[in-house]
Amino acid sequence: MNSKPNIEDLLRKPMWQMTGQEYVDLHAYACACLPNMGGSAKAPLVTHLKGVHAVADYCNCSDSQVAKLLREGVLDSAIVSRIGKSIVFDGDEARRCADEYLTQQRILRRNKKNK
Repeated sequence: MNSKPNIEDLLRKPMWQMTGQEYVDLHAYACACLPNMGGSAKAPLVTHLKGVHAVADYCNCSDSQVAKLLREGVLDSAIVSRIGKSIVFDGDEARRCADEYLTQQRILRRNKKNK
């Protein structure tokens, strides 16, 4: 009875004139063009954390440990914004930097102990 509508025609057609099926077809086309919009991702792509305490909670460590990593420059690549004393971090990058740094420290301690 109805053939599949042409997507180009639907893109030119005002939404208030579309039937429900035309809208569903257009929506399916849009979702196929944007694979990241499928709704399967529950967490946001970037986790922004404001302050040392938020990073400590996210990384499951103490505030003093995060402050130490910040003083030593370990978390510099994770800083998204720094205005005055307010610092916003990329949570995933902060966790990756902290894990990498702590792994290196463990290796150094183990090598020093074995000498």
